Amino acid sequence: MSSKQLQTYLLCGDCEGRFNRNGEHEVLRWLAPMTSAAGAFPLLDRLKTATPKYRGPQTVGYWVGYWASDVGVDADKFAYFVLSLLWRAAAHEWELPDGTIASKIDLGGFAEPIRKYLLGESPFPTNVIVMVTACTDLVSRSTTFVPVAVESGNPATYAILMQGVYFSVAMGANLPPAMHQLCCASSAEKWIFSRSCEYQTRQAWASLL
Repeated sequence: MSSKQLQTYLLCGDCEGRFNRNGEHEVLRWLAPMTSAAGAFPLLDRLKTATPKYRGPQTVGYWVGYWASDVGVDADKFAYFVLSLLWRAAAHEWELPDGTIASKIDLGGFAEPIRKYLLGESPFPTNVIVMVTACTDLVSRSTTFVPVAVESGNPATYAILMQGVYFSVAMGANLPPAMHQLCCASSAEKWIFSRSCEYQTRQAWASLL
């Protein structure tokens, strides 16, 4: 555990403020506290008070869309937040707390649509899907990892974990319609899921080792 952050001189004050207003300020208050992984987890605790719209063997899904029951979670800001992280990972080579350089993300033709969306010049990018999961396992609730490419090609898939919230971003011209329906931003239902993400988290640790 460390208080060190990934930071550099990259953005102007206006853009830093925009990123904070449109995503960071809202999302960070829902994360599991690093100091108490076994204690409160605001996002998961809030979901547990809502009625699930899907219940599978390992995954539970909730609607937080405008026409569903009000869960009180702004899913659009989760989407904005994760795309802002992904764009920053593509715009700069970041130095990690141990001095190594994180792998730079290549967004290809999606870099410009995402940039315009973050600036408020364009709507949510076409052929981009953001899925959000509140992790039920304690390992993921005490872990953060930077944006990483999970799959290349079409669609390309990226993953980010922040203290119990697992983000999966897919982008490509041939995304199945079913995936669009699971997006937390572009679908009417604005799904947020809960499940154990321990396998993915341990795979990330294994990759680092």
